[in-house]
Amino acid sequence: MKQFFKKNGRQTVCVWTVLFATLTLHARTVAVPKLPAPTFLDTEISTNIAITAWTEQMRALKIVLLLDATPSNNVQVAFGSDADADGYLFDEETELTLGWDCGEWFVASAEHTNRFTATPSENMGLRREISFTVHLESNDFPDRLDTFGNGIPITFAGLDDASPPEWLFSKAWNMLKVTARGVDRHNDHVSVKLNIDPVVFLLR
Repeated sequence: MKQFFKKNGRQTVCVWTVLFATLTLHARTVAVPKLPAPTFLDTEISTNIAITAWTEQMRALKIVLLLDATPSNNVQVAFGSDADADGYLFDEETELTLGWDCGEWFVASAEHTNRFTATPSENMGLRREISFTVHLESNDFPDRLDTFGNGIPITFAGLDDASPPEWLFSKAWNMLKVTARGVDRHNDHVSVKLNIDPVVFLLR
């Protein structure tokens, strides 16, 4: 009996180790390096990051943008497909853009008519954060959208949180780009988190 329990103990530890390792690999956060300070005032600066983390089990894309938000600066993160594989995401390759633009939050698709804005909460100070989470169905189509500004729910006028448009996510995207503009300091931080629904994962 003593040997039997030892054997089961080893097996139990092994199973939990595999589960933990797999969950860690798939629920990962991509922290984007801080943008360098501009050489001149009112200069656009940007950085491009390759995306290689999409998985079949992915169930949510979470984007968090933290910055010093002023009425005159713009900080945004864009997603798209680097069609010519040159390591840069250009406007014509961009399919989703979101961020802060001169006093308001915004999210936009490749079509200029699909641009939605949200008024930030008042009395939050200079330091602002947006948390933008796209929950996915099993077929990878957006199912639900959760958006928070400094921890308070915010609404993008005209954008249906309960039935979000398809252009909010695509596994064809392989590049993200962070851009900052304006004379005011932005002091930004961006992270992108790729989540698996734990219940779906364990059932598989």
